[in-house]
Amino acid sequence: MNLAEKLKPLQSAYTQSANSVGAPEKSPEEKSDKTIANEESIDNQGGVND
Repeated sequence: MNLAEKLKPLQSAYTQSANSVGAPEKSPEEKSDKTIANEESIDNQGGVND
């Protein structure tokens, strides 16, 4: 009956990339001004973890 072939798990980009999370990072040229401003804001935040 060959169940191993019929019951194969799904293969997609989501299930294949075990070492990275989320979308690939964009180069600075591809980022919008708002994204760059948000990243700079996060980098410059003070806090108890600094």
